[in-house]
Amino acid sequence: MLLASTALSGFAYAQTAPAQTAPAANTPVSGLADGQPTDIGKVRGTAPREDGTRGTDAGGGLMIEEDAPKSRSTVTRDFIEKQAPSSNPYQLLRLLPGVNQTSTDAFGLNGGNITIRGLNSDQIGLSIEGAPVNDSGNYALYPQEYVDGENIEQIALTHGSADLDSPHIEAVGGLINIFMRDPSKEAGGLADFSYGTNQMYREFIRVDTGVIAGTTVRGFLSESHYQDNHWRGPGGDDRNNFEGKFVSEFGDGNRVSLSFLYNEAVNNFYRAPSLAQWNAQHYGFNYNAVPASATDSNYYKVQVNPFKNLIVSAPSSFNVAENLTLDVTPYFWYGYGNGGGVTALNESGGFFYGNQKVTIPGAGTVVYYTPSITETYRPGVVTKLSYDWDNQKIVGGYWFEWAHHMQTGPFSPTLADVPNNVWGNTGTLVLPNGKTMEKRSQLTVTKTNVLFLGDTISLLNDRLFVDIGIKEAFVTRDGTNYIPGTVPHISLTDTETLPTAALRYKLNDQNTVFTSVATNFRTPQNYTLFDSYSVSNGAVTNVNNTNQKAETSVTFELGHRYQSPLIDTAVTGFFTHFDNRLVSTNIIDPSGSIVSSNINVGGQNSYGLDMEAGLHPVEHFRPYVSAELLSTRLLNNYQVGADALPTKGKQDVRAPNFQAAVGLDYDNDKFFANIDGKYVGKQYATFMNDQQMPGYFTADATVGYHLPDFAFIKAPKIQLNFFNLLDNKYLSGVYSVQPSSVATTGVKGTTIASQGTPAYYEGARFAVMVTLSSAF
Repeated sequence: MLLASTALSGFAYAQTAPAQTAPAANTPVSGLADGQPTDIGKVRGTAPREDGTRGTDAGGGLMIEEDAPKSRSTVTRDFIEKQAPSSNPYQLLRLLPGVNQTSTDAFGLNGGNITIRGLNSDQIGLSIEGAPVNDSGNYALYPQEYVDGENIEQIALTHGSADLDSPHIEAVGGLINIFMRDPSKEAGGLADFSYGTNQMYREFIRVDTGVIAGTTVRGFLSESHYQDNHWRGPGGDDRNNFEGKFVSEFGDGNRVSLSFLYNEAVNNFYRAPSLAQWNAQHYGFNYNAVPASATDSNYYKVQVNPFKNLIVSAPSSFNVAENLTLDVTPYFWYGYGNGGGVTALNESGGFFYGNQKVTIPGAGTVVYYTPSITETYRPGVVTKLSYDWDNQKIVGGYWFEWAHHMQTGPFSPTLADVPNNVWGNTGTLVLPNGKTMEKRSQLTVTKTNVLFLGDTISLLNDRLFVDIGIKEAFVTRDGTNYIPGTVPHISLTDTETLPTAALRYKLNDQNTVFTSVATNFRTPQNYTLFDSYSVSNGAVTNVNNTNQKAETSVTFELGHRYQSPLIDTAVTGFFTHFDNRLVSTNIIDPSGSIVSSNINVGGQNSYGLDMEAGLHPVEHFRPYVSAELLSTRLLNNYQVGADALPTKGKQDVRAPNFQAAVGLDYDNDKFFANIDGKYVGKQYATFMNDQQMPGYFTADATVGYHLPDFAFIKAPKIQLNFFNLLDNKYLSGVYSVQPSSVATTGVKGTTIASQGTPAYYEGARFAVMVTLSSAF
């Protein structure tokens, strides 16, 4: 009702405003309440071209004139437009300082991972048009599900902490805000068609209405379809995506917008090898093209990942009185998907539904498709009031969210080793007692209430800005387990007080120094609430744990920015202390499904230095460089039974000590090209640091040409994107981490066996994509 009434009223939502020229040097901008689309970063330059680029952003679109009193980096259309149109948001951030991005495929359709300052993606908040999109249960992110590149205006990365008004309860490591482009004020559109290696094909079309006659409303609708074959092993990917945005601006700064994104895809998984498997086979370790046996869980047609999701967001901004602004962002997120897998049941010999042994009429062993299904309904709203009073800007607000997160594991028949329905929700097995057979059946309802208050004070003729803020978070998780023999209901409540403060001082028009301190927390993942049993023998496989504490962090930063008509630079030193550090990993359950788990490693300290620099155009060239130095230390030993692994003093996993990137962009309004390279140092895969993946280097490039207009065709363009130019063979990231990989002497002198075998992402080989595009 709220979405409908606001969209149909004459009021306007505060969606992504189109990029504007930089604010005057003395314009106060709060750094503590800037997580909504009303606070989109400003860029410098003339009116955009047909494709949204300006040709003036520093570093080829990898830097803007930031003024936040903390570390932030922003990618603009000048960079996004020259990347492959299939690129997911992780790939678009890959060159920024501290970003360690992993893809399983060059084109970005099969997901991947990202770490920022060594912190994993489920510790990073991600919002699209102000709506949070992390999984409400385990905080996972799925970058292949999000906005098409043609519709992205900016992606802003805040290192180390969330913003005061950000709707996230997991962002202990930073925040990613994706802002969609505004609809054009004139009717028209864009179409592009791409073809690439591995029979990759993609088409995209967008239609802008222009300002609708007799109204202030303008909008766009877009559709894209993408499919490919896997570059290694059997399988492929197929994705359909629909997006839209409508905006109305009226009165004195009032704005209404309504955006939506619907995505539906069916992908096959890429198999993640161990280090030994990688060293022995180099891309030869894959899922099976034909079943190896009647019960083969590694057959590629059961290692499937169907998913669909809907994101609706309606941020609004109203000037309700002199110096008083109201921002309201209602949103709704829906998701449904699974991770494949099969289970062999001995029907006549009996199997287990929870702790109950059951049999059904049958003839021995039957293979069932048993995916781990998750369905989520997630409405919420963020409300913020801002009041300008004398030399202060006071911000106060409230975030409420109710998340309904149902996780099931039904059994459905297979036909010739292929699921009858990859979604897993039809023809399910019903037991003699009338119950649907499930390997799990659990509901998590998460209610989040967050109050926040901040104040930005301008002093010394607007040279010094002081930001202070605090938020109070109340999070309740109610878990209901429908599997027999489990604890039927359990609750977990977290209450956290999170203060934050920052200073920003302008030494002159070019030089600014800043310092900040921010506190963050992350409620434990929902699977800590639930017991579970083995389907084959009824053994307990997980025990609920309501004693697990929330992960908390405090981050200190000290930085300097230099911004001039020629060059922009930023250098930030940081220190983060964690308590109750929870590290996520992936495990394979007995059915072959990929599920999340975590490891509590206690306290941790991280400190380092982020650097980046970008030139504005010099003879049409815009170079960019970035780097990070990072050091991490675990503060506790890892408990194993009655002894403990001596992990104290070891380095964190997925945290390279050194990363560096360089890019060079050229654009003379006709011919354009860029080339970039990224080096990522070695990464540990165990907390004992007894296994690591080597460092690697990759390089990508783009070349293209703007063709002359013809009839109704405007700004036609041909573009070639090249991936992994050197065709390097490399591991690109740690897929699953473990406490240790070899037998170790514990702190009490006993021998502790290996705690598991890490697995890794494999970097994609050389690939190329050609794209033809045109406005109309």
